Amino acid sequence: MAKQDSRIGSLSIAPDGKKVLSGPASPPGIVNIFAIPSGKRLLQFGEHKNLVLATAFSPDGRLAATGGGSHKEIYLWEPGAGRIRHKLMGKGRAIWSVGFARDGTGLAWGKEPDYSTPNALIYRGLLQYRFQLRENNRPGRFYPTWGGGVKSEREYLRAIKAVGAVRIRTANGQIHPTLEIIENGQVRHRITRNPTDGNYHRSLTLTPGGRTVISGGSWGVLASYDVASGRKLERFIGHTGDVWALAPSPDGRFLVSGGVDQTVRLWEIESGRLLLNIFAVSDGANDNEWVAWTPAGYYTASPNGGRYIGWHINQGEDRLARYYPAERFAKQFRQPRVVSHYLATGGDLERAIALTNAGSPGQERVRETTAAEFFR
Repeated sequence: MAKQDSRIGSLSIAPDGKKVLSGPASPPGIVNIFAIPSGKRLLQFGEHKNLVLATAFSPDGRLAATGGGSHKEIYLWEPGAGRIRHKLMGKGRAIWSVGFARDGTGLAWGKEPDYSTPNALIYRGLLQYRFQLRENNRPGRFYPTWGGGVKSEREYLRAIKAVGAVRIRTANGQIHPTLEIIENGQVRHRITRNPTDGNYHRSLTLTPGGRTVISGGSWGVLASYDVASGRKLERFIGHTGDVWALAPSPDGRFLVSGGVDQTVRLWEIESGRLLLNIFAVSDGANDNEWVAWTPAGYYTASPNGGRYIGWHINQGEDRLARYYPAERFAKQFRQPRVVSHYLATGGDLERAIALTNAGSPGQERVRETTAAEFFR
């Protein structure tokens, strides 16, 4: 075939066997169609702005489907002329950057990647949106809610690559299987991943004290390591796609992360416990809609945010699962006060519910509920 613009991420052969469609696994994100057997390039499709790891021809060969890009869109287009027939997009966007407010009151993230950055492991783009965790004048009270746009990047702590004599990098300074922990200019530890534990180190940060390094990898892998020994400390289980951005809280207690699965997540670093998931809509029409939920399903949201999360209930082998939106069970699970106390207690659901009930005398009491109770 003709010389490639990038590594190959996907290949599909047309039904008539006369063309091959290739998706890129590296920038610049150009999809190519080549003739078989000559290898001549017939067409370039440049609408995707990042990797394209899914390609297909329609059974009659008249349409091509390609999925990927920075926002995981799917294009249906004519392979003869490159004319777009349809563009399919979800309600969210991949998260490329995150930050933690320097006063500890909130989080921030960005959804537009910066391909010119010289150190993508630490910085991948500007922060655009913020989420308030607690009130400025009430440091002990959490009050999770949407905060609008970011006013100043300086208000947020980003990933940390060096603390004192300790710094971190990968073996080639880019996405790589091997992480290096360096102290006083010498490599003290090398941590190499393989396909069973994340494959690559895609995002890195030290904690403010310089004692722990945290790395995001492929397929949702997120783990912390001891700087002194190189030993793995905790796995942070929750993300379902590549983890592109990390930032610790200024006090070193919490971590915010974001990635391909379009969620921002808040964790307790010491235990690896997931505290909060955040999804913000980005479809142009409902950009102020959002939802934040705990692992147990209790959530707080914008007026219509409850429609964006829910439960899939299996119906048995070879049958589609049924989907139940969270808003259907809003009376039980839409509990902003429970979410608030859950964060304040470091993820203790029993205490969070007790504090909610104690602070709301005369109101209907909240009881610990699981989604399974509604689907028996």
